[in-house]
Amino acid sequence: MGWRKAFLLIALVHLVTTMWIFKAVKDSSKEHRTVDTTPRGDNSRSSGPIKGIVAVFLLPSFWLISLAAFVRYGTFISISGLWAGPYLEHMYHLSLVGRGKMLMLFPIGFLIGSPIIGLISDRVVEDRRTVAAAAMFLYTLCVLPLVGFIPSFSIGMVAVTFFVFGFSGSFAPIMYANIKELLPSSVTGTAMSAVNFFTMMGAGFFQHVMGVIIERLSVQEGQPPPEAFSFAFGLCFIAAASGAIGYLFVKRARS
Repeated sequence: MGWRKAFLLIALVHLVTTMWIFKAVKDSSKEHRTVDTTPRGDNSRSSGPIKGIVAVFLLPSFWLISLAAFVRYGTFISISGLWAGPYLEHMYHLSLVGRGKMLMLFPIGFLIGSPIIGLISDRVVEDRRTVAAAAMFLYTLCVLPLVGFIPSFSIGMVAVTFFVFGFSGSFAPIMYANIKELLPSSVTGTAMSAVNFFTMMGAGFFQHVMGVIIERLSVQEGQPPPEAFSFAFGLCFIAAASGAIGYLFVKRARS
């Protein structure tokens, strides 16, 4: 198709999706809306935003969820969007087209995982913390093979790992729902925006740090040794594991 027609097709898909959302998504009825019982004084208009920020930052679970968001998106976008390609090139000597096909497994897994994990969270387990923690642990396990500890890791196994990596990494919306349920509705926007801030910070941090590690350990320009990827992906594994363990201590949302 060429990149121009491909981008036009993507734009068309976005347009159709936007129109579909505008037509299908409705405001919830009044009886199903969360009632905010947070007391407000006469100066609530001026002090409300500050109180909201303080309320969010004083919640220990906010920092644990933010840690998970930081490492989840930071490692996900750094591996799938940046370093998985060079990894396949130097470790498995795949062609450009071959690498492209392998990298497509990340978003395919993500697209399939998002509705499934959401369905499990809403109708099966009905506990955001449990679902998010389980997905975070599965996500962490997907990083481990890339570190290089598993000998004879075939390209087929890499393909499965990439798919499950994308599948398990699609639980991010559950974290936003989780923090929303832990705080009054008056600070929902503040809480979700704060979590999103750490999400974006993770992307900037991990892409840069992994690049520095791989560059420093490269024997010659353009030819990083296996150890360079092992150290870089090892950092992602340790970070993801810390986020998974931390999520176990997130407070359960009230019903």
